[in-house]
This record gives sequence, C-alpha cells and structure tokens, in this order.
Amino acid sequence: PPQVTDMYTGVQVPNLDASVFTNYEVGGWAEIVRNILSMDVSIYQLNGTNEVVSVRNDDGTFSNQNAGKTAHRGIEFGLNTTPVKNISFRLSGAYSRHTFTRFVEKGAKYDGNEMNGAPNWIYNAEVWYRPQFVKGLRLGAELQHVGSYFVDPQNTARYKGYDLVNFRAGYTIKGLELWLNMMNMTNLY
Repeated sequence: PPQVTDMYTGVQVPNLDASVFTNYEVGGWAEIVRNILSMDVSIYQLNGTNEVVSVRNDDGTFSNQNAGKTAHRGIEFGLNTTPVKNISFRLSGAYSRHTFTRFVEKGAKYDGNEMNGAPNWIYNAEVWYRPQFVKGLRLGAELQHVGSYFVDPQNTARYKGYDLVNFRAGYTIKGLELWLNMMNMTNLY
C-alpha cells in the first residue's frame, strides 16, 4: 500500500483502490562449511492487482494511480563467509523482472512492458575486518549496486543505474560505541 506521504502530496487527494498481491515463493538456506560459509536462495512470483504507480501528468507533475495488473518474478540470494577469524564477507542481491500485465494510461496500453523505476539487478557486498590487536575495533567497506531501469512506462528512456561505495569504522569500549560512516565515497553514478 502507498505511504501516507505518497497519497497526500499536493492539494488533490488521489482516488485509489486497494492494492492486492498474491505471492508464491520457495527457497532454502545451507551452511556449506560450518561457521565459515553459508548461502541462501529463493525464487518468487508476485502478482499484483491495482498496484499504485507514479504517472506523469500533462503539466509535468507526478501523481499516483492504480495499475491494472502487474507481475514480479525473480531470484534473491545471499552468501556469507568468514574465511579467517578476523575477516567476514557478505554478498546479497536480487535479479527481478517487473512487468505490467495490464496497464492503460491515457488510452495507451503498456501490457508486457517493464515497469518504470524497477531495476533488474540490485546487489550489496560488504567486507569487515576486526583486528585482534585492537579489541573492539571494526573496519568495513560496502558496495551497493542498483542496475539500470526504464524511466517511463513506454520503455523508451533508461536510467543507467548507480554504484555506491561506503566505508564504516566502529570501536566499542566498556559499553560505549563510537562509529564513523563515510557514505558514497567515490561518488560513482
């Protein structure tokens, strides 16, 4: 369902029907090497009716309206490893396809088109180092990736996506925790 801030932006309140979703999902988790390597994977099919989408008005503003039917299919995965005592690594992500099954806007049919604003690839990788010689210290680096996606329901224009690199440090001593997060360090777009 839409957030309250999504529904009441501007003067006019949109008249929206309730969104209804049916989800089918199967997955599993396995510890491949005890305390060293584990992974999880799941596949899903999510069918939506009256999903709320943002549409561009003739005056260039945006408003929310219901899409007739949508389909979301994908695979989600995660991999965690601690190859040595002080270093851990995590990779998680999803490959999905988000399509309009039935959507008509201003007389134009977008059935079968990919949904705008919905990237196929999203993933996140993170590595942490906890040195033994400084008890309570942790240092980490993270990569976040959002893949390209269409910016219009006609599927004529595409945004290339982006990558973010973040660094984190933390130190815990006697119940006090100090931390520093440096976000988007490389400013990759």
